[in-house]
Amino acid sequence: MAAIAVYVVLSFVPSALADLPPPTIVSFQGQNVHLAGPVTAGQFFELQGIQLVVGRFLDVTGAVLKPSAYPPEIVVNGQDATTSTVLGSGDVVELRGGRDVTEPSVLETFANAGGNPQFKLGAGSVTVRRGLVSKSTVPVTTEGEGPPQVALTFDDGPDPRSTPKILDELKHAGIKATFFVVGTMAARYPKLVRREVADGMAVGDHTWSHPHLARQGESYVADQIGRTSRLLRTLGAEVTVFRPPYGSYGPQTVSIASALGMRTVIWTIDPSDYRKPAPGVIVGRIMSRLKPGSIILMHDGGGDRSHTVAAVKILIEQIRKRGYDFSVLR
Repeated sequence: MAAIAVYVVLSFVPSALADLPPPTIVSFQGQNVHLAGPVTAGQFFELQGIQLVVGRFLDVTGAVLKPSAYPPEIVVNGQDATTSTVLGSGDVVELRGGRDVTEPSVLETFANAGGNPQFKLGAGSVTVRRGLVSKSTVPVTTEGEGPPQVALTFDDGPDPRSTPKILDELKHAGIKATFFVVGTMAARYPKLVRREVADGMAVGDHTWSHPHLARQGESYVADQIGRTSRLLRTLGAEVTVFRPPYGSYGPQTVSIASALGMRTVIWTIDPSDYRKPAPGVIVGRIMSRLKPGSIILMHDGGGDRSHTVAAVKILIEQIRKRGYDFSVLR
C-alpha cells in the first residue's frame, strides 16, 4: 500500500505545477525581479514600493523654483510606456524623472563679509554656495573673528501665532533682535509691527510678497522693496536693513535697496527651522556653527513656528553661556 500512495503523489505534482503560469522576470535597476505572472508597469512599481510622483526643481536653499518640473517617465525596452503597459519576461524597465532636482551652483567667496551685502558682524570673509538659476545663497564657511556678539533675526512675519511669543521671550531675556517683515503680513497685522518697534526691536524689509528677486526686472524689485519700506515707516519703524527672500539677489538688488536707504543683510547660520525640526535640533544646529559675529536666521512667520518659539529660550541661554552679547542690525 505504501508504494501505491507514493505513486499517486508523484503523478499528481507535475499536473499541479503545469497549471501555474510561468514566472515573469524583468530587469529593473540592473537586477532581475521575479514576478508571479504578467503585471502592468503601474502594478510593478506598486509592488516595488515606488510611488510615481512629479519631481520639483529646487534652489540651493530647498525652495521650489518649479513645482512640476520632472514628471515620471516609464521606459520599457527603450520605448516610452505607460502604467497600463503589460510587462513580459525579458523586459527591461526604466523609470526616469519623478525626482526632485536641485539647481546647479558654484562657490563664491566674499572678502568683506561685514559689508554690503552683509553676512556677519565685523570683519572677515564668507564662502557661499550660489545657485546659478535663482542666485540664492547658502553660507558655507566664514573666516575671521567678529565682535563677541551675535544677531538673532526672524523672517516672514509678523504672525499672531508666533511673533508675540517670541517678543515675550526676548523681552523677558532683556535682549533685542531684528525682524525682517513681509509687507503683506505687516499690512494684515500692523499692531504686531508697532509692538516690535515699541519693544526696541530692529525692523527690516523682507519684500512685499516674498519672491526670488534676482530673476526679476528693476521696476518689480523696486516696487517689492519700496512698497514694504514705506508701509513699515508709517508703522513707526526706522527701516535701514533689507533681506532678500531665499538670499536671492544680484548687484541690481543691492543697488536698489541702497538707493532706498537700506543695507542688504544675508546670514551666517541657517538651522532650517522652517522645515520644523525639533527645538533641540534647531538649537544644536546653531550652536555647532556659532562664532563671534554670527547672524542667525530663524522664522516667526510662514507657517507653524511653534518649534522655533520653543527653541528661542534655550538658544538665548546657551549663547549667553558662550559669553556672547546680542546685537541688532541697524
